[in-house]
Amino acid sequence: MAQRNVLCLQLVIFHVEKGPFYEEFYQCVTFGFYTEPWQEQLYTTFSLVCMFILPLLILISTYVSTVITISSEYHLIPSRPCYARSSGFTVSINPEYPKW
Repeated sequence: MAQRNVLCLQLVIFHVEKGPFYEEFYQCVTFGFYTEPWQEQLYTTFSLVCMFILPLLILISTYVSTVITISSEYHLIPSRPCYARSSGFTVSINPEYPKW
């Protein structure tokens, strides 16, 4: 949703102008759109938050949540030995508890 808002803003704010060179050079600019310097600063800050900071916070929170979930489930697993029996031999699957 935020990306759609930023895209709509960019369609209004940016326009193509010919550069001040002898060669034919066109560039996407915001020249002439803002009437006050704080407006450009507000747009830049809004773009930074929507395109970088918000996705970064979402990624960090999901990774932290995943680590917390995995670590809490790890503590729920009982630390008892697990054995497998195959053709008369008992083999310890957990290396902390060898059974001879």
